[in-house]
Amino acid sequence: MRRQEHRPISSEPKKPKKKHRFVKVILLLLVIGAAFLLYTHPYILDELVSLVVPRPVIYIVSDPANGGLDDYYTQMVYNAGGDVAMISTDESRDEMAFNLDHADAFIFTGGEDVDPALYGEKATTDTLLINRARDDFELALIEGADERDIPVLGICRGMQLINVHRGGTLIQDIPSALPDAVVHRDPLMQSFAFHSLTFEPNSHLADLLHHPETVEVNSWHHQAVDQLGEGLVAAGRAEDGIVEAIEDPSKPFFIGVEFHPERLPLESEVSLPLFRALVNAARK
Repeated sequence: MRRQEHRPISSEPKKPKKKHRFVKVILLLLVIGAAFLLYTHPYILDELVSLVVPRPVIYIVSDPANGGLDDYYTQMVYNAGGDVAMISTDESRDEMAFNLDHADAFIFTGGEDVDPALYGEKATTDTLLINRARDDFELALIEGADERDIPVLGICRGMQLINVHRGGTLIQDIPSALPDAVVHRDPLMQSFAFHSLTFEPNSHLADLLHHPETVEVNSWHHQAVDQLGEGLVAAGRAEDGIVEAIEDPSKPFFIGVEFHPERLPLESEVSLPLFRALVNAARK
């Protein structure tokens, strides 16, 4: 019988193959590259999600008399992972009902002054530019969205309409009523004014925006919220105390902001994150 030879087993650990090291380095570089890409272009994640999950449709009112819809709104919604459907203020009530049945969320944008008659006051200044037909149309949409718990974001005039819809009132002209207030609109109407906004720390809006404290925002308004409407609370104020953000904390997303997030840079704490929060609410 042939005797088998037993070779001693080496106690030294086997060295990893160079091929395995190369694969690990490549995977590490891919992870670092992906993290950097998401950090510098955060909306790409929303793009990837939208490949699997259908984009929610955000309805925005377009007023032909006011030059139509600003492309900045549509671009922000798209960057946040949503699609846009435009509503014209000359649509019929049947078309409005159809839109309310199919919208995933609404944005009410900036524009003319809100008619003081809608909150039981007479005009105290001759500086008002009023579009009553648009007021009535958008208030009907806000009422319908409020009844159905459809997410709503009001921007500038849109925030003011949300407050009026709930029975609140407005300051008709900030410089006349509050001469010591900070500048909320460039007197020459040539560019945005800028001022600070401090969020209420326990507000729903602050939570959605990952708890910013005080931020610099753009501003283009001379009307502002005065008495808050039923169920609404102040979510943020300017340094002069004027309400710059409102919300109904009992609803998933019923929010108004007085500044213009669609015109702020993507990296701002209160621009793209706000539109993402709306799109996420619209997906639910």
